[in-house]
Amino acid sequence: MNARRHQWTTLAVLTVIAAAALSACSSTPAGSTATSPHASVGGGGSTAPTSTPTAAAVSVDLVFTGTLPLTAKGSAGQCTLGHSLADGSILFGFGAKEADYPGLGDGIYLNEEPGSLVLKWLSSVVPSLTFLTDGQGFTYSSDHKSITIDADLQSNVPEHVKGTINCP
Repeated sequence: MNARRHQWTTLAVLTVIAAAALSACSSTPAGSTATSPHASVGGGGSTAPTSTPTAAAVSVDLVFTGTLPLTAKGSAGQCTLGHSLADGSILFGFGAKEADYPGLGDGIYLNEEPGSLVLKWLSSVVPSLTFLTDGQGFTYSSDHKSITIDADLQSNVPEHVKGTINCP
């Protein structure tokens, strides 16, 4: 098996594992709509976050450049701030769908793992699952309710995301 095929096989396996972890730890309350701030986006792995939906609006200012240029700016999407089982610290979580920001596709999900960020973008053009560790293009606020990101996405085409998400 050549190295390129092995790389894509590994990426496909990681995508399936991450999708299973995200869906096992995520839920959307019955009857919620795209404009509702009460949907949940969980973390994964060893953190098992608890959901804390809030009524205040999120503030999103993201710019995607590359194959699929897109600006997501506004107060749509859902924040879910979880808590680490290890020490009880807040873990950042955010998700948005096509109805929130046209052009987004099936959604974007950002979930904090201790010391890292998992960013999943389910665009029909640029699907990507990106794992970033501390110092790789993102910074959480001291209270872990906001994120500033400036990173390349791991996909088969060039794509970059830059901006902020502030959760209430």
